[in-house]
Amino acid sequence: MTRQQELGLKEGQVPFEGDYLQKMFELRLAGLTPWSTEDVMDARNKVGINHPLWNNYFDTDFGIAGTKNRVYVIPHSKNLRSVTAGMKLTAGGLPLEVDASVKVYNHKDMILDRNLDEDEARKHPLWSAFAGGNQDQLNQYVEKAFRFGKDKYDYNQTMGIFVPVDKEPIERAVVLSRLGGRSQAGGNYLLVNLTRFVGVRRSANEVSIAPQAHEKKSSPFREDPRSDLEIFLSQHNLSEDELLKAVELYNAAKELKI
Repeated sequence: MTRQQELGLKEGQVPFEGDYLQKMFELRLAGLTPWSTEDVMDARNKVGINHPLWNNYFDTDFGIAGTKNRVYVIPHSKNLRSVTAGMKLTAGGLPLEVDASVKVYNHKDMILDRNLDEDEARKHPLWSAFAGGNQDQLNQYVEKAFRFGKDKYDYNQTMGIFVPVDKEPIERAVVLSRLGGRSQAGGNYLLVNLTRFVGVRRSANEVSIAPQAHEKKSSPFREDPRSDLEIFLSQHNLSEDELLKAVELYNAAKELKI
């Protein structure tokens, strides 16, 4: 059984597991984009209690940060999608620059750092953001998470949201935990090991930020001056010619369906 099958993924849904920085880069290099929170929620809504999608955690490209007074959320974060293995982290994340893509909430107005009851989960503004503003999707997800959690683990409260508090906002990635972990959402995971992405190929009208072959990024977080491609090749002991030949071989095999 392949890892894709073990995770209950469909054709075209590709698992990437390991270091967040490295696997996000590899995912984008393959021309894919990661599942975000609403993708995980939608996929779980379509399956039953014993399906692997409910019994595994998933990392996303949804950014979250917190201070004593504010909570910041960044759907489909460009910063998280643009990470590479050569980037410098601050406290396990990226210093947040607030712009139009960032939604800001008052910390005191949120129920955070504890598990929720069903009504609290349905009305929680952060769960609404995780669902992409789709209340129908959120309602279905809440109904399943609470019913499945009760049936399998006798949980009465679940779906807690845990946001780290930093002196200055540090962006980290939201992780949706498994059913046995009370279906929680947390932004307190470091951008290091134990990452699990699902990569998919989006339609042409969706934004893609796959790295260009010779693009030189001027990121304040990068310590390595090399391009994304140069870093990837050095990490895998490959030349550019060898990479191109490997891609050609892959495409030929794909055409022959072998």
